[in-house]
Amino acid sequence: GVGAPLPGALFERFRHSPGDVVPSDDLHMAVAEAEFAFVMGAPVGADATREELRAAVAAVHGAVELPESRFTDFVAAGAPSLMADAACAGRFVLGPELPGALDLDLAATPTTLQVDEEQAAGSGAAVLGDPWTALAWLADVLPGYGLRLEAGAVVTTGTTTVPMPVHRGARVRASFGDYLGAVEFTLAP
Repeated sequence: GVGAPLPGALFERFRHSPGDVVPSDDLHMAVAEAEFAFVMGAPVGADATREELRAAVAAVHGAVELPESRFTDFVAAGAPSLMADAACAGRFVLGPELPGALDLDLAATPTTLQVDEEQAAGSGAAVLGDPWTALAWLADVLPGYGLRLEAGAVVTTGTTTVPMPVHRGARVRASFGDYLGAVEFTLAP
């Protein structure tokens, strides 16, 4: 198992848009996660204050991540192996900007993830207590790898609900707050 967060790269070739039919031929882990995603407007380094972090973020989006691993037993693989496996980063669907979300308490913002007729509810508090905490953690840890958060970077912060099982042909919908927006797509049959 893994006892702490892991940083992992999201790959542009696995990025999809709402409404897409997302390939399903590699659904090894076969789960979906509703996540808040930050789009950076400016670079930020380690030890940034909360105010500096907020100033560096251009927008908050809704997203759905479909984590993936090349390990058959990804639970037993351990943190170093999972990091080498891009921390189980797989396909992700970046939804629209959530209007006004920069000024909201994301920890208290409710989320819902629906796969066909099954549904899970959660909130931003499921992400290390607050998605902003996850962003601050990443900003602090990246310099140890010779990296930093750069302008234009998209940061998904972790699942806000229990991961929901998905399958070929599944209809997936994640919603973020009552009026903020939703992300919908279908997995290829």
